[in-house]
Amino acid sequence: METLIALVVLSLMLVILFSGLRMGAGSWDAAQNRVETSTEWAIAARFLQQRLSYALQVDWHESEGGQSGLAFIGEQERVGFVSTLPAHVGGGGLRWVELEIGRTDRGRGLLLRHSLFHPDTFDGGEPRRRDTELLLEGVQSLTVRYYGRSGDEDSYRWHDQWGGEDMPHLIALLLTRDDGRELVLASRSGHRPADTGPLFPWEVR
Repeated sequence: METLIALVVLSLMLVILFSGLRMGAGSWDAAQNRVETSTEWAIAARFLQQRLSYALQVDWHESEGGQSGLAFIGEQERVGFVSTLPAHVGGGGLRWVELEIGRTDRGRGLLLRHSLFHPDTFDGGEPRRRDTELLLEGVQSLTVRYYGRSGDEDSYRWHDQWGGEDMPHLIALLLTRDDGRELVLASRSGHRPADTGPLFPWEVR
């Protein structure tokens, strides 16, 4: 009887021990995943801010007709501009860079489309061929806003789209993750002006 009781107690102790180990391993994996995700987002945020801060005002010219325009796309869910890229991404010279949400073989998220910028390779203001990479996985939506004075406007304000002849003073990106968390980035001239107001209607300053 004593031996039987000892075996039962030992079994209970082993169950408790292995349950604790399993819980600890699960907590460790969850914490490591959070750290990896945070690091990935921090690297992507730095990359995006650098690309936006290096955006250049460059005109493209049609080979036929002689028409020209600003090499810039300013839509609410997509932005395209001329900038530089690191060597490991395909740098070297000026590059046409686009950011939008889409899907690749690796998954769905924030896409980086890029190509070598040359006015002769543009057709209607956009390149004929672009390389596509998944820059940040797990991004559900992208919202872009533009701060500046467009057209005949007398004052600077935020725009949902940009169609001015000059580059916007500031470009703001709102990235919404699959888990609902949001990341707001603003860059263009290096610093966010103090009197621009909220970047987005729901932003808490």
